[in-house]
Amino acid sequence: MPHSPSSATPPPSSPSTTPTSTSSAPSTCSSSSPSWWSALARRWAAGAVAGAVEAVITMPFELTKTQQQLGSKISPSLPKSPKAVPRANIGVVGTMRYVVQQNGIGGLFYGLPIQLIQTAGKVGIRFSAFEQYKIAICADPGRATRNEEFVAGCAAGATEAALWITPCERLKVLRQAQIGVNNPLHTSWTKSLALIVEEQGISGLYRGLAATTLRNGLSIGIRFALYSQIKEMLEPSPGEKRKRASKGGWESLVAGAAVGELDEP
Repeated sequence: MPHSPSSATPPPSSPSTTPTSTSSAPSTCSSSSPSWWSALARRWAAGAVAGAVEAVITMPFELTKTQQQLGSKISPSLPKSPKAVPRANIGVVGTMRYVVQQNGIGGLFYGLPIQLIQTAGKVGIRFSAFEQYKIAICADPGRATRNEEFVAGCAAGATEAALWITPCERLKVLRQAQIGVNNPLHTSWTKSLALIVEEQGISGLYRGLAATTLRNGLSIGIRFALYSQIKEMLEPSPGEKRKRASKGGWESLVAGAAVGELDEP
């Protein structure tokens, strides 16, 4: 009698009965969760550092722009400029030379301290407000539509403008307007703050509030609404993604530049 095998061929294994998640949508973001605050802190830190570097590098051009926008006439000791001329007429380099002649190299960085304060504060306000507005208006905050992101972004931009940007911009421009002034009143943002509150009250810090709020609200709304869409349009196929994985992507850079151009006031 033939010997039967010690182990019969096992029957096909039945599908696993381990329950799996039926929803791939991200969980609703809650401002009370530690992970939400951790993500906000990382965004704030990254945005504050990047903004600080940007402010230091671009401040001479920001100050030059403000000087040219002021429109008053100056008599710089420059070649071929014997008479008083509007600041804008001597160009970027001529304006920078005038600033250095009047106030030294440091004059090119008038307003930098308050600009750094503005940058640090607005990042935290922007992202925390954006998430809160998404929770308030979106049916599914984890899968917000483009229109919902635009509305939430506009509201977040308006919030940061009203709470932070408008008073900071006011103090910065007052400081930058002191170039070439013999007895400047606004020698620091703290002194400007004290003078404005004493002479005009808190409302004096909010001159230009409506225009700043409208500009910033639309700017941030457009950024939030278009950034992801432009990035998706530029992303390669899955196979191409694997080839580029080790090299790093350029889609974020291009999308950010495109959105920056579209929303530039």
